[in-house]
Amino acid sequence: MTPKVLTRKAAIGMLTGFARYPVIPVDVALVQQALWLQHRDQTLYRDAANIATALKLGADTRYSEDLSHGQRDETLTVLNPFVWIRRIDLSMP
Repeated sequence: MTPKVLTRKAAIGMLTGFARYPVIPVDVALVQQALWLQHRDQTLYRDAANIATALKLGADTRYSEDLSHGQRDETLTVLNPFVWIRRIDLSMP
């Protein structure tokens, strides 16, 4: 099966859509902050980098099911959008 080629028009449409979102360059300061958060919180670098990026963006809320619901970091609060879902007891008939 031959893969579909992305047309110029489709590529421009995608880039236009992406342009709505802020882009944060990964610089030394961001990596250092992420490493510090990783060490302090004993978490994965990926999670620490997400927090560092959200802080740099000035976000006040970060939605994540991987981080602790209600966790606060400076001005940022982590919320789990699925915290209200109760676990289903599959052992019940």
